[in-house]
Amino acid sequence: MNYPDLDWRFLSGDLHTVPVGFKNENPRLVMDILLFDSLTASESIELTQQKPACEVDHVGAAQLKQLYSLFVKHKVPATIALS
Repeated sequence: MNYPDLDWRFLSGDLHTVPVGFKNENPRLVMDILLFDSLTASESIELTQQKPACEVDHVGAAQLKQLYSLFVKHKVPATIALS
């Protein structure tokens, strides 16, 4: 739907997740709907690579991983189907 010529991927970390459109393995477009007004595209990507000041315990990490998997399994295909 948006920029179909790009290879869209989620860059995800402990502090942030952002969809990024790639062309030939180079990030071309960052769609940061949460922090677009306060971070540059590069800063949004960098935030996905930062670690929190305190560690998430293994139970919390497992819950976040499960939630992310559900999002990718259900919401991503539904969004693609709308295009």
